[in-house]
Amino acid sequence: MIKRWDNRTLSLMAIVAVALAACARAQSSQTTTDRVIRYEPGDVDLLLPSGWKEKREDAKLILQPQDASVKLIFFAPAQRGMEAGMAEVNKTVSNRKNTGVDMRGTKVADQMQVQDYYGTGEVEGHQVRWMMTLVDKNTFGEPRLAALTFGDANGFESNLPRVMRILNGLRRIKR
Repeated sequence: MIKRWDNRTLSLMAIVAVALAACARAQSSQTTTDRVIRYEPGDVDLLLPSGWKEKREDAKLILQPQDASVKLIFFAPAQRGMEAGMAEVNKTVSNRKNTGVDMRGTKVADQMQVQDYYGTGEVEGHQVRWMMTLVDKNTFGEPRLAALTFGDANGFESNLPRVMRILNGLRRIKR
């Protein structure tokens, strides 16, 4: 005997499936050992993954895993736009070569978007891959925000998922 499902039952099953998927995504985006840290100059909170360290240097927030295979530096540029972000890249990365850009404006939390610029270069005599991320908050009333990520090719690639999780989890500071 074949049982037929009525529309109410199918609708209820669809709602339950969507709710379960949303719960799974929420749980996977923050582990119990992640912790929220605040970056006041950029007016955001972010999730620091378990095993990562934070250091504050002037108006910069520097994050890195325990093995120091990659660095993620948040900064609040004085000007808007790519040139202001690249000026910070130039302070850190020598012999900089641009290798790509993602101008799609990927949406992240709180109606913000990110644009990523990629390249290679040297930091303290070591070859690195880098990514400069501009965060567009869709408002001129909030502080600007950018991030520079760099590491050797292996460190960069292996940590990129964690870096993207940090960037995708940015939240405006609620005032």
